[in-house]
Amino acid sequence: MTAAPPRMATTTEIERQLVESLAREAALAEVLGVMSRTPPDLQAVLDTVVERAARLCGAGMGGYLFLVAGDRFHLAAVTPDPRPEVAAYREQIRQGGPVASAFVVKRVVESKGVVYIRDATVDGETEAYRQNSKDFGYRSMLGVPLIRSGEIVGVLSLQRPDVRAFSDREVALVRAFADQAAIAVENARLFGETKEALERQTAMAEVLGAIAGSPTDLQAVLDVIARNAAQFCAAEDASVLLLRDGMMSSVAHHGPLPQPTNPWPPDRTSVSGRAVAELRVVHVPDVQAEPPGMYPIAQEMGIRTFLAVPLMREGRSLGAIGLRRLELRPFTEEQIDLARTFADQAAIAIENVRLFNETKEALDQQTAVAEVLGAIGRSAFDLDRVLTTIAESAMRLADADTSSIVRIDRGVGEIASVAGPPEQVARLRSFWAGRKLTPGRDSVVGRVLLEQRTVQIEDIRADPEFDLKNTAGVARTVLGVPLMVTDDIKGILLVRRAEPRRFTQAHTRIVETFARQAAIAMENARLFNETKEGLERQTAVAEVLRSIAGSPTDVAPVLDTIAANATRFCGAEDAVVHLIEGETLPAKAHFGVLAAVHPQPVRLERSSVAGAAILGRGTVHVPDVLAADAAQFTQARERAAPGGHRGMLAAPLMREGAPIGAIVLRKGDPSGFSPRQIELVEAFADQAVIAIENVRLFNETKEALDQQTALSEVLRTISRSAFDLNAVLQTIVDRARA
Repeated sequence: MTAAPPRMATTTEIERQLVESLAREAALAEVLGVMSRTPPDLQAVLDTVVERAARLCGAGMGGYLFLVAGDRFHLAAVTPDPRPEVAAYREQIRQGGPVASAFVVKRVVESKGVVYIRDATVDGETEAYRQNSKDFGYRSMLGVPLIRSGEIVGVLSLQRPDVRAFSDREVALVRAFADQAAIAVENARLFGETKEALERQTAMAEVLGAIAGSPTDLQAVLDVIARNAAQFCAAEDASVLLLRDGMMSSVAHHGPLPQPTNPWPPDRTSVSGRAVAELRVVHVPDVQAEPPGMYPIAQEMGIRTFLAVPLMREGRSLGAIGLRRLELRPFTEEQIDLARTFADQAAIAIENVRLFNETKEALDQQTAVAEVLGAIGRSAFDLDRVLTTIAESAMRLADADTSSIVRIDRGVGEIASVAGPPEQVARLRSFWAGRKLTPGRDSVVGRVLLEQRTVQIEDIRADPEFDLKNTAGVARTVLGVPLMVTDDIKGILLVRRAEPRRFTQAHTRIVETFARQAAIAMENARLFNETKEGLERQTAVAEVLRSIAGSPTDVAPVLDTIAANATRFCGAEDAVVHLIEGETLPAKAHFGVLAAVHPQPVRLERSSVAGAAILGRGTVHVPDVLAADAAQFTQARERAAPGGHRGMLAAPLMREGAPIGAIVLRKGDPSGFSPRQIELVEAFADQAVIAIENVRLFNETKEALDQQTALSEVLRTISRSAFDLNAVLQTIVDRARA
């Protein structure tokens, strides 16, 4: 018996299969399109997968997509179903639960493959499940796993309202949708991890920026650390705690929770104290589960989860960072590692400030010396200013209460400069007025004169040789350093402390440095005074010559030069300098290769680039005056075609806050001007204003001078011809005509 040949597909069947194939391809492509969005939108992908899979496989409203994490699951996407009873069920499983409680999800996870349920009302695992399936109209079911790296991350489930098997083609299609959903889940995970890492890097960079930007402001850095630690470690609050005099104190805090009263001991009765005492991270997942009194402050405040990380530097603890949560939610390893990083940064900031302060003391000394040298350089012959700078610097850097420089002239002491509180300054000036000085052991000054070297008395009241009549009564400890010029003492630098406290060697060295500078300044002043009279005569002659050679009478050449330089150095093809005359802006200078300036002056309106700059009192940059976004510059556009320009830049000429004109740069292409070129043309605008102002001042001065000259000539005529009235009157007429 011959077997019947296979039945050939009809044209209608082929067309139907083609339509179904195209629909499947379109649905898969649509999912890929949603997946390609930036940033990734996982929910949109899952919603699309569920809706398209249910529609193409005849599941109607029975499309579900569950995500699985460990032994728990939750509903992530579902096809719409308006029935209230279904909505209540879906809301319940949306909150999630154990995988073991979900029939289809459990079967898929256990089998790690596709699961088909012929009729859920018959084959359901429990009576309740079979009844729900009957009530909801779910009969045949299909469950397909979402697999990434061999692990099930979700389940795509379709539920038909009738008993009807899923074809191989439909199962393959659902597999494809499940694969796309798995890829989307993985992409979202990677994106989230990358975003979280980027946020951590940003937080780290912000702290480093604060450290770099505030080398002396520790508080600003710790405030940033507290804020970022709370934010990126997902804590209710964060505190930076420092050890001070053996006690813990909160120095920076971010968050709504109250802080314990400062200070408290760094012992094991607090989480942060334990971290400091034991030099390790302390993580208490549930503070309230610890024995009563274990952490009394945190337990009384209702804290549930507490993390404390010590601030470590060279094997010792400087303090701690404390993170708190009111809910029972332990910190993750990633969050603990991040808190460690913040603690390291806080320790670095604290150490930086310490090193900075140590370095600053030495630098302050160098700076003070440089200030004195600078004062000598700026005011080489203003001796009082130089000596005052020296006295103030010596007092500050030697940690003294007062200081003074006593100038010695033929055995008489005179206060040259003094620094300190006003009442003590007055007492010192009074004490030293016309005081005779002699070498001897009964005073600091006497000993300096006697021994020709630095002398310190730690406590003048305890020194048996010191005569208390030789003091102004403002000090107990006194250090005196001679101001030596060759082998002569020209003065003495004295620094004092109100309480007996010896000056260190470092303090003595810096005072001796200042004494040498004071001696140099005094000698320079002497040499200067010897030649000052001759120098003043030469200076007066030079000033007259400079005034004659440099007196400007015409601003036009200056504006021409500015226009030429602006064109050359600002990358323009020409430049025009406009000045305000009434309601117009006539061109006062032009340089460049573009068409000559328009015969009609620019109107002072915002429709021109120059007018806009003047009226707006700021630079206006139009890369292309013919572009659509430059339509408001109608006047400029009218002139652009005949002028052959596209790019324009205008900087106003501002004098005492009021505009007097503008510099306009033009170029034939729409490439615009760079920020550096804009800054440069603004500098040219300032120069133009200076030139115009100089000419104005010159003209005003010249007019006044002309009037004075005419008056002088009349007075001279009167003096020569006191009784020749005709000569005097003729001179007056001649001057009036002039």
